[in-house]
Parts: sequence; C-alpha cells; structure tokens
Amino acid sequence: MGALTGNADAIVIGGGPAGCAAAIGLARDGASVVLLERGRGSGAKVCGEFLSVEACEEARMLGVDPSALGAAPIDRVRVTWRGVTVESALPFRAASLSRAAFDGALLDAARSGGVHVEPGARAVALDGQRVSVRRDEAVTELAAPAIVLATGKAEFAGRRRTGAHFPDALGFKMHLALDEREHDALGSAVELTLFAGGYAGMQRIENGLVAFALVVRRDVYARLGSWRELVWAIARASARAARRLEGAREIWAKPLAVSGVPYGFTYRDDERAPQDVLYRVGDQLAVIPSFVGDGIAIALVTGSCAARAIARHESPRAFHAAMRARLATPMRVAGALSRAIGSPLGRAAVIWPARAVPALFTIVAARTRIPRARQ
Repeated sequence: MGALTGNADAIVIGGGPAGCAAAIGLARDGASVVLLERGRGSGAKVCGEFLSVEACEEARMLGVDPSALGAAPIDRVRVTWRGVTVESALPFRAASLSRAAFDGALLDAARSGGVHVEPGARAVALDGQRVSVRRDEAVTELAAPAIVLATGKAEFAGRRRTGAHFPDALGFKMHLALDEREHDALGSAVELTLFAGGYAGMQRIENGLVAFALVVRRDVYARLGSWRELVWAIARASARAARRLEGAREIWAKPLAVSGVPYGFTYRDDERAPQDVLYRVGDQLAVIPSFVGDGIAIALVTGSCAARAIARHESPRAFHAAMRARLATPMRVAGALSRAIGSPLGRAAVIWPARAVPALFTIVAARTRIPRARQ
C-alpha cells in the first residue's frame, strides 16, 4: 500500500467535486493531503450536470475551466406541466458538462497541485483520526488530524443522513443523442418536465450529447415497473418531451440509478457528542433538490471552505454551523418548491403564476443561489 501507510495532514474521502475542492485548497496551503477515491477513474454520476455561475467561478479558481472542456452554455429554463410551458431567462450564464469530464479534470488538477490521489481505495471505517482503507484485498490504516467526508450521495458506514423532505426518492440518469432538429430546438435551455410523482430535466452537454436526469417517488416507479415505462410516462406528460425522446438514442446500456436520495438534508452536529475531526462537505453536508441546479456549486463551495477552515484550525462543528447558515435561504426556497411540485395543487400554484409572470422563475433562480462569502 505504500503511501497509504502512515500519517498525513489531511485525508479526503471521495474524489468528486467537493473532495477535490477540499484537497486542492489544503494542498495550496502546504498540507500533505491523501485523497481516497473508490473508483479507478472518473465516471458518470447520477447528477443533472448543471454548473451554475458560482460553480463555474469556483471551478476556474481550482484550475478547471468548464468552457475549455467543451461545456454547453445554459441561459434559459423551460418548465412544462400538463401541456403548459413557461420559459424564462436565467439571471446568470451557466454551463453544462458531464461529470466524467468535470471530475476527471478536477482529479488531474488535484494531482498537479500536489495531492496524493489514491484510486481504487475505499474508506471502510473511521475511528477518531484513523481511517481504515481497503484496496484490492488489503486493508490498512491512515491517520490525520483532519478528515474530510466527501462521499456524495453514498452513505458512509455508521454516519447515515436523516431529516430529508423527500426520503423515498429515486434518481436516474441517461445520456442521449437526440435527433439533430430536436437537439437544436433544445438550445441553451434546461427543460424541466413535471409529472405525477416526480420531474425530469434535459440539457445539452459536450460532444453533441444531452443529459437526461429524473427524480421519481419510489411508489410511482414501482407502479410503472421499469425504466422504459418511466420514460414513456414523461413523454405522456409533455408533448415537447415526447418530441425530444422520439428517436433519441440512449448512449448507455442502462441508466444510472440511486435510491433514497435525502433531498432537504442539512447536517447538524450532536452537541452532546464529543468533538471529532470530520468535516462534511457536498451532499454529506447539504442535499439540495436537484431541479434548482445548485448541487455542484454547493459541493465546490463547501469543499473550498472546509480547506480554509482546516487551515484556520476551525473546528468541524463551527464549520458546519457557518455553512448551514450560509445555505439556509437556498435550502429553504428549494425545499418549499420541492414540496410544492409534489402535489397537483402545488404544481398548479407554481406554474400558473409563472405563466402570467415568467420573471418569477428568474427570481426563484436567484434566491436559490449560494450567497457570496463575506470578505
């Protein structure tokens, strides 16, 4: 195991955007950092692949330029329910890029910045400052005074998240090659289709492909019975979605899927428990409903802020409290919208006012952005 035996200044568990942001920030401060990534290379994730203006800015500060990687520009949102479509400009220019390309670039930036990246290394247990790591058939220990938990939507042993607003959600993801005319018609917009029990989003990414991401209640999916039936349900919910999907070619043999997505979760420390050395970032700290498109921004911001907190010797508890306060408004607004679109009456309460005043979506998009840090 070589470098995985011994000590480091910091251990980062997870090589996605949050983990890479934390690792790069720590290394820039002169820390010795080991990043444990259970995969052996960057790959697709169940994620909408939307990069808000904040996400793009954070990525560039980390040495990754989404535009240089071929990210598609995004500047509009279209929302459809029961044949009614509302379209509005976003209050910022965003981008869309596959997680495989984005995560791979971030991992490369981490390596270039002096981070010791260990692919194929899975953290299996945590005891104080010691992390047990499995790689192939061997298990070894690594210790550090600061540990960053950045495992995304995946639960870490003994540290399950609770308190979600939508605990029975299933997430699906597929890359599509659309008919050329439909690809052009999609343009620079994110298209959201609301349907009974969930919502679907579609947007361009690099290389002429389209990201197709869905969230559906578990009971609705059980009733439909298959991915194919779920796609047809979305086509029935929107003539526009039906046109996009007709003739579309699925790039993967089957969709990516994740269960029990804890939307609405925000981590709170148990004040009765002793202080530990674990800094939660990304989805381990807060899981915002995916339709607002701020998940990657939250990952990057919380990762970078964790690195600064560790450099300042700020406790994990203080860091979590500061991040919770900073994310309070976006989480509250996104949570209210998520609950609203979960019922027919709520969907009507969202769509009909926005149909009369499309700028309402622009206002909502602005309210779900991460506030700038105070200087």
